[in-house]
Amino acid sequence: MDRQPRRIVPMQQGYTSRFLNYLLYLPDDQPAEALPLIVFLHGSGERGADLNLVKRYALPALLETQSDFPAAVLSPQCPPETRWTEHAAAVLALIDSVRQAHRFDSARLYLTGFSMGGQGTWYIAARAPRLFAAIAPVAARIPPDPHFLKHLCDLKDVPIWAIHGSADEVVPCENTRNLAAALETCGGKVKVSLLEGADHVQTAIRAFAPSFGLYEWLLAHRL
Repeated sequence: MDRQPRRIVPMQQGYTSRFLNYLLYLPDDQPAEALPLIVFLHGSGERGADLNLVKRYALPALLETQSDFPAAVLSPQCPPETRWTEHAAAVLALIDSVRQAHRFDSARLYLTGFSMGGQGTWYIAARAPRLFAAIAPVAARIPPDPHFLKHLCDLKDVPIWAIHGSADEVVPCENTRNLAAALETCGGKVKVSLLEGADHVQTAIRAFAPSFGLYEWLLAHRL
Protein backbone atom coordinates (compact mmCIF):
# COMPACT_ATOMS: atom_id res chain seq x y z
CA MET A 1 0.00 0.00 0.00
CA ASP A 2 1.22 3.50 -0.81
CA ARG A 3 1.78 5.26 2.52
CA GLN A 4 1.67 8.91 1.64
CA PRO A 5 2.90 11.04 4.57
CA ARG A 6 0.11 12.85 6.41
CA ARG A 7 -2.37 12.00 3.67
CA ILE A 8 -5.57 10.04 3.46
CA VAL A 9 -4.98 7.06 1.21
CA PRO A 10 -8.02 6.02 -0.88
CA MET A 11 -8.53 2.30 -1.22
CA GLN A 12 -11.34 -0.12 -1.95
CA GLN A 13 -12.35 -3.21 -0.04
CA GLY A 14 -14.74 -5.77 -1.48
CA TYR A 15 -17.30 -7.60 0.59
CA THR A 16 -19.40 -10.32 -1.07
CA SER A 17 -21.46 -8.64 -3.82
CA ARG A 18 -21.00 -5.11 -2.50
CA PHE A 19 -18.04 -2.76 -2.35
CA LEU A 20 -17.30 -0.28 0.38
CA ASN A 21 -15.02 2.50 -0.73
CA TYR A 22 -12.95 3.81 2.15
CA LEU A 23 -10.23 6.19 3.23
CA LEU A 24 -7.42 5.03 5.48
CA TYR A 25 -5.34 7.60 7.31
CA LEU A 26 -1.92 6.56 8.58
CA PRO A 27 0.23 8.96 10.62
CA ASP A 28 3.48 10.10 9.05
CA ASP A 29 5.64 9.06 11.99
CA GLN A 30 4.58 5.58 13.00
CA PRO A 31 5.40 4.75 16.64
CA ALA A 32 7.22 1.59 17.64
CA GLU A 33 4.09 0.27 19.35
CA ALA A 34 0.95 -0.76 17.48
CA LEU A 35 -1.33 2.10 16.42
CA PRO A 36 -4.87 2.56 17.74
CA LEU A 37 -7.60 2.63 15.07
CA ILE A 38 -10.60 4.96 15.00
CA VAL A 39 -13.44 4.05 12.62
CA PHE A 40 -15.51 7.04 11.47
CA LEU A 41 -18.97 6.72 9.86
CA HIS A 42 -20.18 9.74 7.88
CA GLY A 43 -23.70 11.14 7.53
CA SER A 44 -26.23 10.71 4.72
CA GLY A 45 -24.89 13.60 2.62
CA GLU A 46 -21.59 11.83 1.99
CA ARG A 47 -23.05 8.62 0.51
CA GLY A 48 -22.06 7.68 -3.02
CA ALA A 49 -19.02 6.62 -5.03
CA ASP A 50 -16.92 9.80 -4.74
CA LEU A 51 -14.53 9.53 -1.80
CA ASN A 52 -14.01 13.28 -1.83
CA LEU A 53 -17.48 13.56 -0.29
CA VAL A 54 -16.27 11.72 2.81
CA LYS A 55 -13.62 14.38 3.38
CA ARG A 56 -16.10 17.27 3.54
CA TYR A 57 -16.80 17.25 7.28
CA ALA A 58 -15.77 16.10 10.73
CA LEU A 59 -12.78 13.81 11.30
CA PRO A 60 -11.83 13.09 7.63
CA ALA A 61 -11.81 16.86 6.94
CA LEU A 62 -9.56 17.40 9.94
CA LEU A 63 -7.12 14.78 8.68
CA GLU A 64 -6.61 16.73 5.45
CA THR A 65 -4.63 19.28 7.44
CA GLN A 66 -3.68 17.55 10.70
CA SER A 67 -0.07 16.42 10.53
CA ASP A 68 0.21 14.61 13.84
CA PHE A 69 -3.09 12.87 14.57
CA PRO A 70 -2.27 10.13 17.10
CA ALA A 71 -4.20 7.23 15.52
CA ALA A 72 -4.98 5.49 12.26
CA VAL A 73 -8.45 6.37 10.95
CA LEU A 74 -10.69 4.21 8.76
CA SER A 75 -13.51 6.09 7.00
CA PRO A 76 -15.73 3.85 4.84
CA GLN A 77 -18.27 5.29 2.41
CA CYS A 78 -21.89 4.18 2.51
CA PRO A 79 -23.33 3.25 -0.92
CA PRO A 80 -26.02 5.53 -2.41
CA GLU A 81 -29.59 5.38 -1.10
CA THR A 82 -28.70 3.04 1.76
CA ARG A 83 -27.90 3.39 5.46
CA TRP A 84 -25.13 2.08 7.69
CA THR A 85 -27.64 -0.19 9.41
CA GLU A 86 -27.84 -2.12 6.12
CA HIS A 87 -24.06 -2.57 5.96
CA ALA A 88 -23.14 -3.64 9.48
CA ALA A 89 -21.66 -6.96 8.33
CA ALA A 90 -19.70 -5.24 5.55
CA VAL A 91 -18.29 -2.61 7.92
CA LEU A 92 -17.24 -5.26 10.44
CA ALA A 93 -15.63 -7.32 7.67
CA LEU A 94 -13.78 -4.23 6.42
CA ILE A 95 -12.50 -3.48 9.92
CA ASP A 96 -11.26 -7.04 10.25
CA SER A 97 -9.54 -6.91 6.85
CA VAL A 98 -7.79 -3.61 7.58
CA ARG A 99 -6.69 -4.77 11.02
CA GLN A 100 -5.15 -7.90 9.51
CA ALA A 101 -3.31 -5.90 6.86
CA HIS A 102 -1.80 -3.41 9.32
CA ARG A 103 -0.24 -3.54 12.75
CA PHE A 104 -3.06 -1.96 14.74
CA ASP A 105 -3.62 -2.36 18.47
CA SER A 106 -6.47 -4.85 18.90
CA ALA A 107 -7.19 -3.43 22.37
CA ARG A 108 -7.62 0.12 21.07
CA LEU A 109 -10.31 0.05 18.39
CA TYR A 110 -12.92 2.84 18.49
CA LEU A 111 -16.12 3.68 16.62
CA THR A 112 -17.65 7.11 16.08
CA GLY A 113 -19.91 8.76 13.53
CA PHE A 114 -22.17 11.71 12.80
CA SER A 115 -25.94 11.75 12.12
CA MET A 116 -26.60 8.64 10.00
CA GLY A 117 -23.09 7.60 11.03
CA GLY A 118 -23.98 8.13 14.68
CA GLN A 119 -26.95 5.84 14.18
CA GLY A 120 -24.62 3.34 12.56
CA THR A 121 -22.25 3.65 15.51
CA TRP A 122 -24.96 2.54 17.95
CA TYR A 123 -26.16 -0.22 15.63
CA ILE A 124 -22.81 -1.72 14.63
CA ALA A 125 -21.41 -1.56 18.16
CA ALA A 126 -24.46 -3.47 19.40
CA ARG A 127 -23.65 -6.15 16.79
CA ALA A 128 -20.09 -6.48 18.12
CA PRO A 129 -20.00 -5.09 21.69
CA ARG A 130 -16.71 -6.77 22.62
CA LEU A 131 -14.84 -5.36 19.63
CA PHE A 132 -14.67 -1.67 20.54
CA ALA A 133 -12.83 -0.12 23.48
CA ALA A 134 -15.16 2.91 23.34
CA ILE A 135 -17.75 4.47 21.02
CA ALA A 136 -18.97 8.03 20.42
CA PRO A 137 -22.25 8.50 18.49
CA VAL A 138 -22.83 12.14 17.51
CA ALA A 139 -26.29 13.53 16.61
CA ALA A 140 -27.61 10.01 16.23
CA ARG A 141 -31.16 8.92 15.49
CA ILE A 142 -32.43 5.75 17.16
CA PRO A 143 -31.81 2.86 14.71
CA PRO A 144 -35.11 1.78 13.09
CA ASP A 145 -34.41 -1.96 13.35
CA PRO A 146 -36.81 -3.35 16.01
CA HIS A 147 -34.16 -5.87 17.04
CA PHE A 148 -31.72 -3.10 17.96
CA LEU A 149 -33.31 -2.25 21.31
CA LYS A 150 -33.26 -5.94 22.22
CA HIS A 151 -29.47 -5.87 21.88
CA LEU A 152 -28.90 -2.40 23.32
CA CYS A 153 -28.14 -3.84 26.76
CA ASP A 154 -25.17 -5.69 25.22
CA LEU A 155 -23.46 -2.27 25.25
CA LYS A 156 -23.81 -1.74 29.00
CA ASP A 157 -20.10 -2.36 29.65
CA VAL A 158 -18.84 -0.30 26.68
CA PRO A 159 -17.66 3.28 27.43
CA ILE A 160 -19.99 5.58 25.45
CA TRP A 161 -19.91 9.33 24.92
CA ALA A 162 -23.14 10.40 23.19
CA ILE A 163 -23.09 13.97 21.85
CA HIS A 164 -26.02 16.00 20.51
CA GLY A 165 -26.94 19.61 19.84
CA SER A 166 -29.77 21.00 21.95
CA ALA A 167 -31.13 22.92 18.94
CA ASP A 168 -30.87 20.07 16.42
CA GLU A 169 -34.09 20.06 14.35
CA VAL A 170 -32.87 17.46 11.84
CA VAL A 171 -32.33 14.75 14.47
CA PRO A 172 -33.84 15.96 17.77
CA CYS A 173 -31.70 15.45 20.86
CA GLU A 174 -34.44 13.31 22.43
CA ASN A 175 -33.02 10.46 20.35
CA THR A 176 -29.79 10.55 22.35
CA ARG A 177 -31.55 11.16 25.66
CA ASN A 178 -33.87 8.20 25.13
CA LEU A 179 -31.07 5.83 24.08
CA ALA A 180 -28.97 6.82 27.09
CA ALA A 181 -31.93 6.35 29.44
CA ALA A 182 -32.72 2.94 27.95
CA LEU A 183 -29.13 1.79 28.35
CA GLU A 184 -29.00 3.01 31.93
CA THR A 185 -31.95 0.77 32.80
CA CYS A 186 -29.65 -2.15 31.88
CA GLY A 187 -26.95 -0.89 34.24
CA GLY A 188 -24.97 0.92 31.56
CA LYS A 189 -23.50 4.37 32.03
CA VAL A 190 -23.49 6.82 29.14
CA LYS A 191 -21.64 10.12 29.11
CA VAL A 192 -24.10 12.53 27.45
CA SER A 193 -23.13 16.00 26.22
CA LEU A 194 -25.88 18.33 24.97
CA LEU A 195 -24.24 21.20 23.10
CA GLU A 196 -26.24 24.28 24.05
CA GLY A 197 -27.70 26.09 21.04
CA ALA A 198 -26.01 23.83 18.47
CA ASP A 199 -27.98 22.80 15.41
CA HIS A 200 -27.24 19.67 13.37
CA VAL A 201 -24.24 20.99 11.44
CA GLN A 202 -22.86 22.98 14.37
CA THR A 203 -22.88 19.80 16.43
CA ALA A 204 -20.52 18.12 13.96
CA ILE A 205 -18.23 21.15 13.84
CA ARG A 206 -17.96 21.37 17.63
CA ALA A 207 -17.84 17.67 18.50
CA PHE A 208 -15.10 16.75 16.02
CA ALA A 209 -12.93 19.82 16.62
CA PRO A 210 -9.60 18.87 18.25
CA SER A 211 -10.30 21.23 21.16
CA PHE A 212 -13.49 19.39 22.16
CA GLY A 213 -11.58 16.46 23.64
CA LEU A 214 -13.37 13.59 21.90
CA TYR A 215 -10.23 11.99 20.49
CA GLU A 216 -8.35 12.09 23.79
CA TRP A 217 -11.37 10.55 25.50
CA LEU A 218 -11.59 7.69 22.98
CA LEU A 219 -7.87 6.94 23.05
CA ALA A 220 -7.81 6.83 26.85
CA HIS A 221 -9.83 3.59 26.77
CA ARG A 222 -8.62 0.09 26.00
CA LEU A 223 -10.10 -3.39 26.20
